[in-house]
Amino acid sequence: MKHNRTILSLLFFSWLAVAQAEQLQGGNIVPYTLFKTSQDTISITEASTLSYQDKSLVTKTHPNDIYWAKLDFSQYDSLFSNENWILQVGYLNKAEIFYRESNGDIASKIMGAFQLNKDFTGEFAFDKDNLIDGRFLYLKFSIVSKRVSLAYKNIFFYKEELQDYLRDKILYTQKSTATKISQLFLGSAYLVIIMTIIFYRTHQRREYIYYALYVFFLILYLCRISSDLYEEHIGVFSLLNYTLNTVLEMAAIIFYLLFTRYFLNTKETYPIIDKIITVFTTLLLFLIVFDSSILLLEHYQLHLILLDFRMIALSLMEIFGVTYLILQRKNKLTWFIIIGSLLFSIGSLMSFLLSNFNYLRIASLAEISVFLLGLGYKIRTEHEEKSRIQEVSIQNYRKLLRAQINPHFIFNSLNSIQNLVTTNNKVSAIKYLSKFSKLLRQTLESSMENRILLSEEIQFINRYLELESLRFEDSFQYNISVDEDLSYQDIEIPQLMIQPFVENAILHGLLNKKEGEKILNISFARNNGFLECTIDDNGIGRKASKQFKKNKTSRGMEVTQKRINSLFAETIEQKLMTITDKIDAQGKPKGTTVTIKVPITS
Repeated sequence: MKHNRTILSLLFFSWLAVAQAEQLQGGNIVPYTLFKTSQDTISITEASTLSYQDKSLVTKTHPNDIYWAKLDFSQYDSLFSNENWILQVGYLNKAEIFYRESNGDIASKIMGAFQLNKDFTGEFAFDKDNLIDGRFLYLKFSIVSKRVSLAYKNIFFYKEELQDYLRDKILYTQKSTATKISQLFLGSAYLVIIMTIIFYRTHQRREYIYYALYVFFLILYLCRISSDLYEEHIGVFSLLNYTLNTVLEMAAIIFYLLFTRYFLNTKETYPIIDKIITVFTTLLLFLIVFDSSILLLEHYQLHLILLDFRMIALSLMEIFGVTYLILQRKNKLTWFIIIGSLLFSIGSLMSFLLSNFNYLRIASLAEISVFLLGLGYKIRTEHEEKSRIQEVSIQNYRKLLRAQINPHFIFNSLNSIQNLVTTNNKVSAIKYLSKFSKLLRQTLESSMENRILLSEEIQFINRYLELESLRFEDSFQYNISVDEDLSYQDIEIPQLMIQPFVENAILHGLLNKKEGEKILNISFARNNGFLECTIDDNGIGRKASKQFKKNKTSRGMEVTQKRINSLFAETIEQKLMTITDKIDAQGKPKGTTVTIKVPITS
């Protein structure tokens, strides 16, 4: 019931502001005149003799002013009989109403929001006998929390039955709408906080935690009055609530500024905005402590001065910041801050002009949604940039490995030519040099490409085998076979992927063999989406060849293994290279088989 009463009171005061001078069915506006003073020593006896003036002459209230209102019911004399009536004075920080008791004595009742706190309703029940001199009620009040014009402030009275009418008829739709919007905002805001905390745990970026804190303080600022516990212990209209309203609003602004700083990385992208944020966060931290202190000490005039200063400073900052970001925007992230801030500003303005807090809730929901989209967009762009940098790094690494293979091959070929020349084998040296020049030209022409056609790779291997066969005086036989269903004119593979294994089979497997034929078979086939290349020799095997290599690892094979790992790292479920040591029935080595799988790209 208390929660319902709170919501009803809030909506009723909103309704009074909108109604203004309109006379309602069953409700009546009480004419009243005012007397303004700064002295709090006037008694009710003296109040009846004061010189009251029309309320339109009081253009703006002041926290230090005390007002006496003389409520005149004489024009409604025909309405009064034995019914009970409700006087609704509206939201007043400090108020005391004077009336006549049944025994004829003058009594008073406290009516102020800062005096009654959680028990404030703005209502006073009376009947005709409570009117002083049969026509007046006197209201003493002060408005210390803001400056308002009393020219448009109306005081209503109505029969008790009208309270049910207002609850059931006039305010039902407003209450239902307010509850739905509040629940929508709360549900969405809590979900946003949970998502942001998950993002923070994953990425450990400050903007996520500041964004979560911003949304958290928005929840407290916009929805705390919906809590029964809050109403029971603090009160929606209390001085403490008014103080908390100021503190929570400034805290939300601080975390909004910090979120903006890290979201846009203003230190590097917008140094001027970064300095402004530093100044304003420091200023707001000071104001939270100082302003809340003077409020609790009831220095309301100083509070209103600070409030004016804060509103002007923040408005100027908002205008300058948005304009500067529009003109100097460095990336698309800036638009999320601009659009979100403008939505919140529009909602704040509509909430102020129409006296409806729901506009601010809707605007806040729109703003935090835009910021959440901004965080998601930032995650995506940073991931894409990271992937791009990683890809560039991998490409550079692959180029380095390929550059290591080419000198290795050229060095071995030049050594072969040198051996032919020193042994005075001029004919073979010329043939070798001619074939080598063609091979070198093919290598250089394709050196700028990461991948070459399979047909080009086979042609390269064939020329290389011709050179090695010429170099070693046809001491080994070789054969290259390609499956009929393999379209080697369309398939691409990394350049120089096969040659190091062919070279290793010849130099360390076949040439060290003392007896029997020396045979090298190279085959290409398609197997489950992979190009499968097999290099099979009947040499001495890896174990025996280590003795000839003096325990040195083949540099070409080592580099190629790194290339395979680099090029096809994403193919984690497949073993892309296998080396099998062949043995005969007696367990003796009879060669080596190397199988390489390359994902087919056409």
